[in-house]
Amino acid sequence: MTQFRKFGKRISYDVNPKNGHWMVVESDGDIYMYITKNGLEVPNFRATPEYVNKKNFWDLGVHFGLPQKDLNRIFEKV
Repeated sequence: MTQFRKFGKRISYDVNPKNGHWMVVESDGDIYMYITKNGLEVPNFRATPEYVNKKNFWDLGVHFGLPQKDLNRIFEKV
């Protein structure tokens, strides 16, 4: 799990081509969770996950400034 702050929000994420990807955005008490695979084990952030495809997860990653190495791993084949 990687964490950083941007735009006044705390972003936590994990990019794992084998098991699926997840991202949690915490802002002013609101928590948003995005996952790419049903049944994915993620830390408990008390948020209802929203399922997104890899392209939309990549768009979120670009918006929040994920490092290029992690963006490249989103579409990596296993």
